[in-house]
Amino acid sequence: LYDDRITYFGDDAKVGTPQILADKIEDYKTIAGADADFTQVYEWAKPAVERYKAESPIQLLYYYTFGSRLIASKDESKIDQYINEYTQAAEYADALLAAAETDEAKKVIETYKNQMDTEFAQSGLAGCDLLTKLYTSDKIDEHKADKAYLTTTVALFQAAGCDAPAVFRASRYLFDIEPTANAAMGLAGEAISSGKYAEASEYLNKAIALAKTSAERVKCYEVLIQLSLKQGNHGQARTYANKVLAENPNSGQALIVLAQSTANSASSFFPGDPVKQRCVYYLVINKLRRAASVDPKVAGQANRLIATYQRYLPSAQDIFMHPELKKGSTLNIGGETIVIP
Repeated sequence: LYDDRITYFGDDAKVGTPQILADKIEDYKTIAGADADFTQVYEWAKPAVERYKAESPIQLLYYYTFGSRLIASKDESKIDQYINEYTQAAEYADALLAAAETDEAKKVIETYKNQMDTEFAQSGLAGCDLLTKLYTSDKIDEHKADKAYLTTTVALFQAAGCDAPAVFRASRYLFDIEPTANAAMGLAGEAISSGKYAEASEYLNKAIALAKTSAERVKCYEVLIQLSLKQGNHGQARTYANKVLAENPNSGQALIVLAQSTANSASSFFPGDPVKQRCVYYLVINKLRRAASVDPKVAGQANRLIATYQRYLPSAQDIFMHPELKKGSTLNIGGETIVIP
């Protein structure tokens, strides 16, 4: 039925071949379940993506790269093909995002794009060793005026979480041609590797200003958090953690940073009242519990910290001497209100 629809309505301006194929794959995946053949999915998606490029729906781009990745995972000779196809699809996805007219559309595109990036980074098919082998400094120099090549190089290294001289070199050339968030992040990485934290922060803030997506801004803020902690600036780390949460309320790592920072400064609350100072750990534990509930990736770390900080809570005897802290009462801590359990 979908094939017939493509035959008769493939040229429809609103729901043409690319969207029909995306719907076909979605239904095929649902019906086939665990038996879905993603080689077949790839064969359906590939000619459409090659023809329609940035006019391809984000779902089609995602399944195209998903199938390509599975093929490469079983056949090493296809790894370069997967890298190239992922890179091209990622560029088309970025174009879709830039053209999206509503927040809802942007959210859908970002969801699929983030999944594409995550699967690429975790695939093990484009690790640092392979990328460093493929993108040598000499090769970067040969393409120093090729914006598309440099953009691809920087995106590949960043998606793989790989810092190397090649990506720093490509970032510098790219930033000279046209400042972009990815290029600025690459230069920040170079500065960090050299211990130049102030310079790194400067480039990261430039990257935030140039960022086109929430995911890019979050990535920058997360690095800024780590830089702040390395320099012992917990107040600045809290500021950046709150910026992460403004972009992504379910960032467990940002909540952990806020919890630990609050714990480290517990003695600064309620001067002269050690019992109320120990109540600060109720707030710390609340943040850690939230982190564990919204972000499974950090649940283990959050639960270990909870076990540690529970030892600092006020005892029953402490509370008895402070009747205003009885069960169910509220306490304002640095602008946040907690309920005494």
